[in-house]
Amino acid sequence: MLSSSSYELKVMDSDRQGSAGTSGVRIVTRQYLFDLMRNENFLNLDAKLNFLKDKLLSCEGYNEDQIVSLKHGFAHFKSEIKQKWTKAHYKIDNFIKYNRSWLEGTFEIPVVETSQKRPGRPSKSFEDASERSKRRKTEELRSNFEKEIIIHAAKVELGKSGNKDASNVLKDITSTPTRATKYKKAFYLTKSSKEQPSLTPMQALQMFIDADLTQGQYEIIRKTNKKFFPCYSALQKAKKKCYPPQESCTVTSTSAEAQLQPLMDVTVRRLSEYLEEVLITLNEQERECLTIINKWGCDGSQQSQFKQKLESDIDSDSNIFQSCFVPLQLVCGDNNKKVLWNNPTLS
Repeated sequence: MLSSSSYELKVMDSDRQGSAGTSGVRIVTRQYLFDLMRNENFLNLDAKLNFLKDKLLSCEGYNEDQIVSLKHGFAHFKSEIKQKWTKAHYKIDNFIKYNRSWLEGTFEIPVVETSQKRPGRPSKSFEDASERSKRRKTEELRSNFEKEIIIHAAKVELGKSGNKDASNVLKDITSTPTRATKYKKAFYLTKSSKEQPSLTPMQALQMFIDADLTQGQYEIIRKTNKKFFPCYSALQKAKKKCYPPQESCTVTSTSAEAQLQPLMDVTVRRLSEYLEEVLITLNEQERECLTIINKWGCDGSQQSQFKQKLESDIDSDSNIFQSCFVPLQLVCGDNNKKVLWNNPTLS
């Protein structure tokens, strides 16, 4: 790290009498440049050199030729000083001792002529300037004033300009060390929710069933974001697509039956649609040996009779008998070892 100490600065102007340099440039010693950068509190030589380069290029009156010439000269200076700094084993005393004659050498800095309008890049407003230019222009302000003073001044100016919301937000996010982080998280969460596509009726139906919601509960949830959650009638239509064909079902006052093959067909079709992205990755042999494993069972119970009229007087609803069919797994491969899907609710 370069430490600071005082050395004589040798600066010569080309406008003075003598052979100080050509017209339009200011001649300074390398010692002058070295002192400029080492007096800055940076950790390493590269950071100090970057600071020096920005400082030399900070004049906005340079034309393109002057900028190219200055960059070329600085690149040569940078290469030389890095080599000499390495040879001095990164020690300031060694560097000065072994390079006194080199430090007394000169470096040319372009001079902007104010007597006449010179061609070059037009001056940009602060708002249109690059981030580096903004940091350079505010360097003196940031160096001379504490951050609390700068923040307070910004809040006052925002309020005076009519932007009270921005002033209040700035006041709030600087009130505690963690408030700004909370603001940021809330902002990106809101932004992502707005950009998130709405649920499809089938996705909403899956949520409805998994959460065991009632229609009233779903309607309450939907009120929080009607664009994201589809209406309940769309869920009803999606649910009907999960039923076997109507002609395969028989419903009377005492029984409800569904033919097994149509029930199997709709189960396999719905699983295929759900697992489409998985199924397309299978090879031909695996697709040919796809196997669905199911189970069936039955149960009965007794209950109190309801005051409900049945088709026949001899019929009764005091006893109920039910048989059920549940898909368990979809497998393929040798000995059905490759499991593509497991039923998360087996009963």
